[in-house]
Amino acid sequence: MRAMIKIGIILLPLSFILLYLSAMNFQGGFSNSNVNELNIPPQNSVYLPFNLTNYSAVGFLYYTNGIRVNYYMLDSQAFDSVRSSLASGALIGSNATSLEADGALEIIYNSTSGMFPYQQGQQNTTAYALNSSPIIPGGEYYNVFENPGRSNATLYYVLTIKTQEEISSSIFSTGIYALIGVSLLVGGIIIVFYAIITRPKRDEPGIDEQARELYASAARRRQGRRRPGRRPRK
Repeated sequence: MRAMIKIGIILLPLSFILLYLSAMNFQGGFSNSNVNELNIPPQNSVYLPFNLTNYSAVGFLYYTNGIRVNYYMLDSQAFDSVRSSLASGALIGSNATSLEADGALEIIYNSTSGMFPYQQGQQNTTAYALNSSPIIPGGEYYNVFENPGRSNATLYYVLTIKTQEEISSSIFSTGIYALIGVSLLVGGIIIVFYAIITRPKRDEPGIDEQARELYASAARRRQGRRRPGRRPRK
């Protein structure tokens, strides 16, 4: 039984290691992109194009050096409608409202940080989001930034793109780790519990043996009380 308990105890830390590897594998599949830097002159705009060959998961995160900027994620149709303005150095500005019905996936105004898909809770910003899903169809897209202020803005950003095949592969490998980890965890608990409840109990002395020991103990006490004496002379 001691061997079973040892096996169960060994399985428990192994299960935790596999569950940890499962979490790290899933996180690593979506966080292996580098942080890039971009400078945006005052009263100017810059854009970052990217292309998707088919449906893919897109994650985009940015933050600035404290200078507030406007952010637009546009499809090719929406970008074509403002391309000439950006080429001439003009800001999208008041024309941004029309983009909401013309192919804009997300718009965030007057912000020092943001992400796609848009998350609620950002302070001092007004935002438009077409939907909250990171999965978007294939095509050409543009991350557009404009700096309406009078100071140079430094922007740091991370763009992560995962195709459906990469997502499926990551989920599959993560699921294998998780399944084995959970199986070892449950198996270890069952083995330890079973070994404890089936452990043989120590044999207790029988009633007859207990009685004999009591009689023997009483006899020894009586003998100890007796003292040798001399017979009286006649």
